[in-house]
Amino acid sequence: MGYLLNLTQIFSRFFGEAMNLKDKRCRFKGRDENITVSCLCNDTRDDLNNNNNEAEYEDKDVKEREVNSCCKLSEEFRVISLRKLVKIERKRAKKARNELDKERMAAASAAMEAMAVILRLQREKNTIEMEANQFRLMVEYKLEYDDQMINYLQWIVTKHDSEKSLLEDELRLCKEKLELLTKENSDEV
Repeated sequence: MGYLLNLTQIFSRFFGEAMNLKDKRCRFKGRDENITVSCLCNDTRDDLNNNNNEAEYEDKDVKEREVNSCCKLSEEFRVISLRKLVKIERKRAKKARNELDKERMAAASAAMEAMAVILRLQREKNTIEMEANQFRLMVEYKLEYDDQMINYLQWIVTKHDSEKSLLEDELRLCKEKLELLTKENSDEV
């Protein structure tokens, strides 16, 4: 779309400079300011057609041929200049397209690199999460095992305490019996 607008602007500028009506002549300036082609314009042709002198009939015919050949040269020059302008604009458009393609490739490359970094970071995150989950599970199992061991050891301590108290009771009873027996023996003797 921008390419067509550029061509339209160039053509309107081109045709705007092409017609410079001074002294009923059309002047055309090309891209080089040194090249100027001029010819009689349509107003001069009309003036030639309006003259009804028969003496000037032959001059009129000669002048009309000169005007036609000059205008043909001017039109050919315009066509050549327009073709050059079209070539220049095509080169500019091609250059712009190439630059745009380079920019697209750079953007695509940057996007691919960013995606690679994102994927790498996601893999690292997943790995860290898996390790954290494994560590958490291991800690939970260890805590559960430690709780079981504490309970077991407490049970053993409780069992030993009860056995100790039983043995102490038995020992006390045995001492009491021994004392009684020793008293009885001492009384008998």
